[in-house]
Amino acid sequence: MRFDIKVDQAAGGGWSVSIVNHDTGDSLLAQPRTLRELRSGQDVFPLPPEPGGDGWPDNFAEDDLPLMFNGVMSEESATDRGVERFGRYLFATLLGQEAWQAILTAAPDDEPLELALTWGDDRALDRLPWEVMYAPNGGAVPPATSGLLALQPGLRFTRRVPGTTGKAYQLTELPSPPRVLVVVGSTLSDTNIRAGAEYLGLLRALKDENQSLNTRLVVEATADQVKRAVDAFKPTVVHVIAHGVPGPKVRLRREAPDVGVDEITPDRLLQILRPAIMQKEDALPQSPQRRGTEFRAASAALLHVIRKH
Repeated sequence: MRFDIKVDQAAGGGWSVSIVNHDTGDSLLAQPRTLRELRSGQDVFPLPPEPGGDGWPDNFAEDDLPLMFNGVMSEESATDRGVERFGRYLFATLLGQEAWQAILTAAPDDEPLELALTWGDDRALDRLPWEVMYAPNGGAVPPATSGLLALQPGLRFTRRVPGTTGKAYQLTELPSPPRVLVVVGSTLSDTNIRAGAEYLGLLRALKDENQSLNTRLVVEATADQVKRAVDAFKPTVVHVIAHGVPGPKVRLRREAPDVGVDEITPDRLLQILRPAIMQKEDALPQSPQRRGTEFRAASAALLHVIRKH
């Protein structure tokens, strides 16, 4: 069962959170959850409606959030304990005990549970690793299990782009096995990206499930290399593993004889992928509004993939 966790920016600052049963359209909360905000330089962090409580980590001051965030997002300094504490902050902010219990009560025991995170263009929310939300033990999670929601059986997180529901955006055909183009913007040995480990981990996981993919790998990719691969391979899925920078932009390599990186904007990235997008669109009714929405949605979806890098 899918529950849409919809977050909208409030006019006076902060955010409003509503949780909706996707099948029935019913709201699980009597009133939207109102989040506060913490500003630190150019960064903004969401905060729970009230300070402390509701699963908030012990001995954790709100002003410590920027430092904690940097520690968790750095491979060199991240620890299990640090990730757990930051995950408790994320849980206390977005859901809290009341909302989480409402979800568990409404969800059938025999169905997978999808938490669909949905909001517009919002850098403050996009960059946070909501997938590591950590619930307090007790009623929120089964006894004697980790409070990490991502480890709960049958639960999955998705990030959905507003405006892309409806039949026009549904996949009508998916080849078996699907064609997956893996684009790596650095060397496989880049320790900040660890693209090799991610790619091999994906293949191992599929092998364990007796599944397979038709993959093509482009390493130290330039924009022209990606475009040629899209033209020739006609991928069903494009998976980008690369450094991301504010803007947002994705970093690919520059074409020789230049050296360094090429910062690709969403519009340019979508022009590179346009042949793959257009072949999906041939059978769909066309309109400037629909095409514009689809391109903006694809842009946001692609840049979600690289947000953590």
